[in-house]
Amino acid sequence: MIILVGPMGAGKTTVGNRLAKRLHLSFVDIDHEIEKMAGRSITNIFEQEGETGFRKRETEAIEAYCCLSGTVISTGGGAILSESNRRMMRSGIVIYLHTTPTQQYLRIRNRKHRPNFDPDRPIEKLSELMKIREPLYRAEADYVVNSDNQSVETLTKKIEEYLINQ
Repeated sequence: MIILVGPMGAGKTTVGNRLAKRLHLSFVDIDHEIEKMAGRSITNIFEQEGETGFRKRETEAIEAYCCLSGTVISTGGGAILSESNRRMMRSGIVIYLHTTPTQQYLRIRNRKHRPNFDPDRPIEKLSELMKIREPLYRAEADYVVNSDNQSVETLTKKIEEYLINQ
């Protein structure tokens, strides 16, 4: 099992999907699974249940998929905050897709309904989140790859090379 972690806009879903196809593995996007299980959007879950309710659902989704071998899992940016989630992730190979707050903003600025994104002070908010989360991403990562200004193909090849050399 390969688990991709990193902030929103790092490329976890796109790279994870491509990596799974190239390695002939299943692909699971935890945020998508949360929406499917809840029958509503993440934005709606945040609005109705708050971040606490969303994080509970996130842990349940990670628990449901973290035991599957032959799978590439893309986690949400804040999944790393939970010790329980981190413990479950350790059962796989954790790849941290690092990106800067500026690059994050450039990638997500046109997307609607991003929880924990403040359009009035985007770079500052993304920097605040990164200050809290980056040490956790790095501590849990088996491999760190910088996704700034890199194509999906390049990132996928770098991860593949890492996996082959394991």
